[in-house]
Amino acid sequence: MKLGSIFPCLLLWASINALHAQPKSRIYLSDLYILTGGMHQQSLSLSLADYKLLAPESVLLKNDLSSFSTYDSRYRNNTMGGRLFSMLAGINFARKPNLQLRAGFTTFREDMSELSYSKVVRKAYDTLISGQTGKEYFIDSVKNTSYRIQHSRQQFRLEASLIYRTNPERRWSFHAGVGAAASFSLNSNTDIAYNFSNYTQERNGELSKYDVPFYSSGYSKYESFKNKNVMSYALFAPIGLDFRVGKSHSVWSKIHIVYEVRPSMYFTKTEKTIRASQLNVQQNIGLRLVLTK
Repeated sequence: MKLGSIFPCLLLWASINALHAQPKSRIYLSDLYILTGGMHQQSLSLSLADYKLLAPESVLLKNDLSSFSTYDSRYRNNTMGGRLFSMLAGINFARKPNLQLRAGFTTFREDMSELSYSKVVRKAYDTLISGQTGKEYFIDSVKNTSYRIQHSRQQFRLEASLIYRTNPERRWSFHAGVGAAASFSLNSNTDIAYNFSNYTQERNGELSKYDVPFYSSGYSKYESFKNKNVMSYALFAPIGLDFRVGKSHSVWSKIHIVYEVRPSMYFTKTEKTIRASQLNVQQNIGLRLVLTK
C-alpha cells in the first residue's frame, strides 16, 4: 500500500470520527477499511483464434505459426500479487452488534491470458579443429523466433458483503460472511511481441562461448490494440481475523489490523470471445478504522 493512498484515508477517518462520537440510529456508519493484497487465479483460456478476434488488425498474427511450439498459460496459475487496493465502509446494526454490512470499491490489474509461440532452426555453420588434440567442434547457426501474446485490463469493482463477527468488543475477533461484486474493466488491451535472433553456438556445449567465432543479430516488433470494456461478476465468502492495536487508548483502540481470505467464483468474458467462470482466492491485509465508540 502506498503512503500517498494511506494519508488521505486517515484524514477521512479522523474527520468522520469527529462527527460520530456515538451511534445515533439503529443503522449507522461504524468502520472504514483500507486494504491491499493480491488475487490468485487460473488464467483465462484463449486460443490463437480468440486473439485474432481481439486484434483483427494485427499484422504479426497473420503469420503462419503452424510449425511453432506452443506454450499456453491456461496450464499454469496466474498470481496478481500486490496489485489490489480496496476501500470499504462498514455499516452496523444497533440491535445486531455481531452483523455488519460492508460496501465499497476495489481496483486491481488483471493479466487475463498469455499465449507463447517459439521456433528454433539450427544449421551447421562451421567446424573447429583443436591444434593440440585434433578434436573437432561443430558450430551451428541458430535462428530463434518467438511470439508472446497477452490480454490484460484494469478492473474497478463495486462490492458489498454481509459478515458476522465474533466477540466484536474484544481485542481478537474472527469474521465470515457472503458477498457479491460487479467489475468494470478499464484499459483493456491485447499486446503482441515478436522477437527474432540469429547467432552462433557450439553444438554440444563443450566450448566456452568466448572460443566460438561469434556473431549475433536480431530485431523485435510490438503491437498493441485497445479492446472494448466489459463487465464481470463475482460471488465470494470473506473469512478474516481482526486484531485491535490498543486496548483502551482513545486512538489506538480504534485501529485494527485485518487479514482476510476470500474464496470466490468469478464470472468473466472478453470482447468477442468466450465467457468463463473461474475459482480464485483473494487475500487482503490492511486497516480497519473504527468511527464510533
